[in-house]
Amino acid sequence: MSIWETCKICKECCSGMIINLTKNEEKIFKTKKIRKEEKKLCNYLSLNGCKLEKKPLECESYPLLYINNEIRIDKDCRITKEYIKKLKNKDPEVTKHYNEIKKRFSKLSEEEKKEMNEINISEEYDTLPLEK
Repeated sequence: MSIWETCKICKECCSGMIINLTKNEEKIFKTKKIRKEEKKLCNYLSLNGCKLEKKPLECESYPLLYINNEIRIDKDCRITKEYIKKLKNKDPEVTKHYNEIKKRFSKLSEEEKKEMNEINISEEYDTLPLEK
């Protein structure tokens, strides 16, 4: 079973949060943030998952977060333990996700990295370092 099947059921990260967009994403969405009201699911979420063809980086990367210039993982996400285990075991699906997100983070401008860092720190995520 895919690790993301749990996400389709849980959807906790798709409710009650603010998604901060990168500069390029701001141009696409014509806004700086996608706000999800508390205890309500994101407007872009359907029964089959996200309706967006290209998700914002913050959505695509979750449960991975960019904090203090490193990739960390949200300790409170339901898939965190399994994600870490599969990453250590070089599971192709998780390894692909990790590498794609790492690549996307590396392409951010210094200003975007700084913004993402500040946002994720202010959100007060309880995170773990990811060592690969």
